[in-house]
Amino acid sequence: MGLTTSTWTGGAKTIWNNAADWTAGVPNASTVADIAAGHVLNYRGFISVAEMDVSGTLNIANGSYLTVTTVDGGSGALDIAAGGLVNFTTAGGTLELQGGIIGTATINFGNTTASSTLLWNSAATLSTALTLDNFFAGSELEVATSTYTGAYSYDPSTDVLTLGGVGAVSLTHSYTAGAPDYATSDFSVVNDGGTLDITSSYPCFLRGTRIATLRGEVAVEDLRIGDLVVIATGGALPIRWIGTRGFIARLVNEHHRAALLPIRIAAGALGEGSPVRDLHVSPEHMLCLEGVLIPAEKLLNGTTITRADNFDVVQYFHIELPRHAVLYAEGAPAESFLDTGNRNMFANVLSYLELGHDLDAPPQPACLPIVTAGEALDSARAHLAERACTLGLATTGEDDLYLRVDGIALRPESRADEHVRFAVPAGARQIHIVSRSVVPADLDPANGDRRRLGICFSALSLRDDGFTLDLAPGYAGFATGFHAAEAGQRWTQGDAVLPEDLTAAMPDGFTLEINVIDSGLHYPVAKPAEVIPFTSRRSA
Repeated sequence: MGLTTSTWTGGAKTIWNNAADWTAGVPNASTVADIAAGHVLNYRGFISVAEMDVSGTLNIANGSYLTVTTVDGGSGALDIAAGGLVNFTTAGGTLELQGGIIGTATINFGNTTASSTLLWNSAATLSTALTLDNFFAGSELEVATSTYTGAYSYDPSTDVLTLGGVGAVSLTHSYTAGAPDYATSDFSVVNDGGTLDITSSYPCFLRGTRIATLRGEVAVEDLRIGDLVVIATGGALPIRWIGTRGFIARLVNEHHRAALLPIRIAAGALGEGSPVRDLHVSPEHMLCLEGVLIPAEKLLNGTTITRADNFDVVQYFHIELPRHAVLYAEGAPAESFLDTGNRNMFANVLSYLELGHDLDAPPQPACLPIVTAGEALDSARAHLAERACTLGLATTGEDDLYLRVDGIALRPESRADEHVRFAVPAGARQIHIVSRSVVPADLDPANGDRRRLGICFSALSLRDDGFTLDLAPGYAGFATGFHAAEAGQRWTQGDAVLPEDLTAAMPDGFTLEINVIDSGLHYPVAKPAEVIPFTSRRSA
């Protein structure tokens, strides 16, 4: 028996569940929902349908979640007819497709000031038959897939974003006339548990950042339009506009934290007195180094340039001058706002119109070359690493592996090459395998691995006088603090818990042996604490 099709003929309304506006009752998970030509459904709520056909207009509003499912015989597919439209009209809507699309489809992310999401939860391959219109900062395409290879690229000549092993989508700008092409660096990609998140980002200064002006250093939130900002080429330029947006850090989805939370440039990280105090910017904010502009996230090194996750509230500001320029933020050279069609990312974009500015004005050129890869980036990173060593902040290949046995640190009895041995005393109950740890992508953005990694081991054994227990990396009991097993190896997260049923089987003490693989991973080393003599402390 085929599915029932119920067609929306209610004109332009916001209430989905009025049966009188549908030809066969309110659609549900066993119904094909059809938006008739000439009709507009401003959808609000949480609804599942078996299939969605759109000949008219479907607008998905803030907080709404529309699922096109594969249950009850439905295809889970979206079919947009010629002349049909699917729009995210305000921020925060989600459209989940469990069966892909039929034919071709364009989904418009519209004039949003925060993220809306298209969730491609389907075995179907992405195709350039799918077009994402106005995929501005904060827009999200989440692809539930196990085939992602970790590679992605963007071709500005065709406006196609290609995801390795998944497929490709077209990107267009229709809301802002003359908007420029994207660049590969405009996308942040995380593959976590089979979900691929793509979030276009935005550059900004964190609240409290002091900007050099002709009247001195002024916190960015206290600047006003018309203030004269000192620029690196000499002289000063007046502020034309200030954009702002913010969010509660703890409410940011875990997959998106790397794209949204600030990056900390430690005092002196770029050079003597640059910056003079810790500088916090958004990941895509560009700094001026060696005559080029480089996004902050491309400079992450795990020591002097790190991710900052210690903020409860994140409020960003950006300063637009008459032209793109390098200004001084906490004494460090950083860019002013560059309009690349991304003005819509700010919550106060309407204030730009109220000032009489033209949204359709041609985009500005960058004041310096923008570098996201290659020799210029490698050179800048090398100089930052040298600077970090000068400041007593560096990385090491030493994992500092030890056990924490019932709260007490236990160092290895012996360590030879990859073989580490511990003598665990009688009565031990809770045993943690502890080491230094790092997120490789925070040490080198080219890595792309956002897992927190401790040590990598190929085998783990427990031995006493009469019993030996050899555990392979795939042992099912490894849970808390362990990553999933890989081919012949397994990573800890830096603090992994040995199952208590294993230790309980050897109450009189045992030898724990770990075969640690030399992965080449390097860990940040904290600057040694300064020891102040007691007499000095008293006088202070």
